[in-house]
Amino acid sequence: MNRITVIFFVVLTLILSLSKPPITNTNADKYKILIASIEDEDIFLYGKHTAPAYKGMKLVIGEKSKIFNWRCSFNRTPELVSVDLNSDEKKELVIIRTDGFGTGIHNGKINVLDRDSLDEIYVVSPIEIINKNIKSQLSLENIKLAIGNETISLKTSDYTKGKEIYNSIEFGSEIYYLIEDKHIKSVVSAQIAHGAYIGYIIINYKYENSQFVLDDIGYSEKFEG
Repeated sequence: MNRITVIFFVVLTLILSLSKPPITNTNADKYKILIASIEDEDIFLYGKHTAPAYKGMKLVIGEKSKIFNWRCSFNRTPELVSVDLNSDEKKELVIIRTDGFGTGIHNGKINVLDRDSLDEIYVVSPIEIINKNIKSQLSLENIKLAIGNETISLKTSDYTKGKEIYNSIEFGSEIYYLIEDKHIKSVVSAQIAHGAYIGYIIINYKYENSQFVLDDIGYSEKFEG
């Protein structure tokens, strides 16, 4: 190979390398799938596709963006709600998502963000609230739920239909979140045997000391999620 041929190949290689687009491999490039939006408020939520769920999300509000380590099932679209939850005349952004579901399972999650800073505002776990505010008893004959000054008494056989009961009432195989009248509400299942639900615990939240905490708690035999 003579000198002219060598120079030709060197020049050709240089031209081809310069013509290639730059390779980027940043975390931001991974969040390409638009999974929810409030278009008239310039709010967009993008997910990173990792079967069987989105693992990691990028939130964009106008010129601002932030990446969160959130999960959401593919076929359960997150709900975005723009609402003033703390009466400061400024809207917060609420993200309600499902991190796992199936027969008798619904693992609902909620995130509340300050729209200026994109910082999260803490929401006390409904299970923590139940553990602190409900006393329960379960036997082969009777079920008792003590919620504040109210005691609810139920007959075990009305719910088990011959199924073997648990040692105690289990809360939380199904957890749902809703926004009603500018307030957060969570709904938590109460179960005494496999597939045997006695109803739901309803928790309403209020804003206090820079977080969302228990306002009131009650029981309902039915809930349509």
